[in-house]
Amino acid sequence: KDKAFQEVCAQVSRLTPEMMCDVSRAVCHFLALANVAESRDQARVLRSLYTQHDNLPTASDALPAKLDSCAGTMDAIMRQDGATAAQIFEALVKQKVEIVFTAHPTEVNRLEMLKKHRDVS
Repeated sequence: KDKAFQEVCAQVSRLTPEMMCDVSRAVCHFLALANVAESRDQARVLRSLYTQHDNLPTASDALPAKLDSCAGTMDAIMRQDGATAAQIFEALVKQKVEIVFTAHPTEVNRLEMLKKHRDVS
């Protein structure tokens, strides 16, 4: 893997600044379209699950107990750390939330490109 990575780095280092800009744009579009494909696949999987449950979502459909989900995280805290649901609830209600609005350059897209992505979706 290191050899392949080094080869990619070598090839990128030979690109002109203009070509790097074009490649960056292409990668950005690829990632945006990959996100569209992933969203469509997730919707397809959820529709399949709903069909199995008379078109009604279940709690496990909405919050699957994966480690990277809320349900999975709470399950891990209770099983591994010995916390109770009441203790988790108490800790959550004490949380303070502040909303911060930021605009990252990679999140700023032209309206036309957003429209094209919606059309593809």
